[in-house]
Amino acid sequence: MTPLRRTRNLSALLILVLFLCGLYLVIDSEHDIRGLKLWDEKLPAVFSSRNRADLSTSTSIETTIPGGDLVYGFGLLDRLYLRKGTFYVVTSTPSAFPPREHIIARPLDMGPDRDLSPTDKELQIIDPGEATKILGEQALVVEGFTLIAYDNEQFMSHFYHWWGEIILGAWRVYSALTGPYLSARYTAVPSFASRILLPHIFGQEWRDPPGLNAGLMRATFPSTSIENADQWDDLAVLDKTFVFERAMVVCRVAAQTQYDL
Repeated sequence: MTPLRRTRNLSALLILVLFLCGLYLVIDSEHDIRGLKLWDEKLPAVFSSRNRADLSTSTSIETTIPGGDLVYGFGLLDRLYLRKGTFYVVTSTPSAFPPREHIIARPLDMGPDRDLSPTDKELQIIDPGEATKILGEQALVVEGFTLIAYDNEQFMSHFYHWWGEIILGAWRVYSALTGPYLSARYTAVPSFASRILLPHIFGQEWRDPPGLNAGLMRATFPSTSIENADQWDDLAVLDKTFVFERAMVVCRVAAQTQYDL
């Protein structure tokens, strides 16, 4: 068998494995993930309360957690605000949210005894009464579902870490919290990410040397765009507030805090 044929067979096998994994995620998504409250059949307010033609919205509207529970390292949030490179959770009940180290971390290389605890630069939790002063009165809306992979390049270009941890991990959590048939009933609710935002990845750093990350992404999610640090910087330099209708912050360090409990 020629090397080219072996490569093609390996690619076909990987696509089949990913398809079967995805099928399992959807079929099995009605079952609990470590006791999480799963999806209900109501259309989420974030996708029903706003006129789809609106380009901006009030910054005093609160951030919510779909399903009521947040998975460490895979934080799914409706109405996550962003201003000058910092995320903001707007809420009158901070106790409803876990400590921020379970959501995000400083985007630096991991290492033994290295403290990557998040600061106010990464995430702040503020009261709706403060929102206008800090964020301004209006936020520009980023529609749909955005997957924000907040890690740096340390592990990003490994096929296993990109697909086995980030993509399949996010897909599993998202399908469990939103329901396997929700998008079929409510077309306004995205079935998966409209875009994957990589705030700390420059150029081609997310691509693995064999080219599997990019090829399989295009084959599996052809409508999902991948936006790197250039796009993040475009948002950060503007004196504007943005709000993600639905976002999942994926963070390796935050995910590992579950083992510290």
